[in-house]
Amino acid sequence: MSTNIDVLVLALAAVLGNVGVALTGLGMAIIFIFVWQIAIVCGYDGDFKYAIFIQALALLSIQVRWETLTRDEIMSKSVFSLL
Repeated sequence: MSTNIDVLVLALAAVLGNVGVALTGLGMAIIFIFVWQIAIVCGYDGDFKYAIFIQALALLSIQVRWETLTRDEIMSKSVFSLL
């Protein structure tokens, strides 16, 4: 049974992982595990297998959105002057 602190830590890690991957392109799992390690250092003692499961669900939500973009949406949001 999960507690409120489990939900808070895992949700915070998932949100920050999504924001981090959107801003930097850095791997979501890296940011997720970084937030998880900060929580562990602060005294949180959650189960790591649940953290991995929640991270996989959060990554799936990003992948589904990426796969549903059409070519026109990708081209309209791209900035080719940076290349």
